[in-house]
Amino acid sequence: MKQQDPSLGTPSGCPTDWVHLIRTPVRIIDTPTKVSLEPDGRVMVEAHRPLSDTPDEADKRITRAPDPRILSLFKHFGLSTQRYRAALVVQEGLPIEVASLTSAQQEIWRQIEQQSTSQADTFVPSVNRPGVKK
Repeated sequence: MKQQDPSLGTPSGCPTDWVHLIRTPVRIIDTPTKVSLEPDGRVMVEAHRPLSDTPDEADKRITRAPDPRILSLFKHFGLSTQRYRAALVVQEGLPIEVASLTSAQQEIWRQIEQQSTSQADTFVPSVNRPGVKK
């Protein structure tokens, strides 16, 4: 057990430059699921255990429902949602490959992503699949 250095208020052996972090305000971001499109076309999902709302929830695995916007994209591209849903249940906090997109699908994904940043509540694909004519 480390000896307490009363002048620093931290255990001895801790770097002294960490002391300023004790009073640094932090912002907790509760985003347990992250989805990304990698440059090589892989769709990666990183699912973490969500923050608990009550002490009773602290030891329980809380599974969040799949994001309907992501499900819509998968449906739009004709992709299976099985790996996406499994990543949400596992909650390992590690990126998991859930799909792979063609170059044309990647371009559409990026277009939809850009639309979603300009229209916060709209993330539903508004373009047709490549090769499908109206």
